[in-house]
Amino acid sequence: MPALTRTATGTVARGAGPDPDQLREALAHFPSGVVIVTTRSETRTPHGFTASSFCAVSLEPPLVSVCLARAARCHPAFGGGDRFTVNMLRPGHVELARRFARSTGDKFEDGSFRCTQQAGELHFSRTSG
Repeated sequence: MPALTRTATGTVARGAGPDPDQLREALAHFPSGVVIVTTRSETRTPHGFTASSFCAVSLEPPLVSVCLARAARCHPAFGGGDRFTVNMLRPGHVELARRFARSTGDKFEDGSFRCTQQAGELHFSRTSG
């Protein structure tokens, strides 16, 4: 993985960068807020992913920022939709966060999400944890 490093003179130097596995291990120890972002596709199929790249951008108008890889299987559902829900997790929701971090399997199989009647948004329904 090539890395860009700014030198003392302000130039950018390319380097080998850290080993991807070592970087992943190091970043796993960096605490951040974890959320599950959910939506429904045009066919009403639920989709979701775990994100630690979530932050508030503005209160007026209400804006948040969340990052999703274009290669993610759920990217088309989020890219084509007009709304999504951010579900903030508690420390006891580690297994749920791990399930939504995977690219395979039925993430909604345990019935822990409910759909609102007005907009059809998917909300995490368990409050304990």
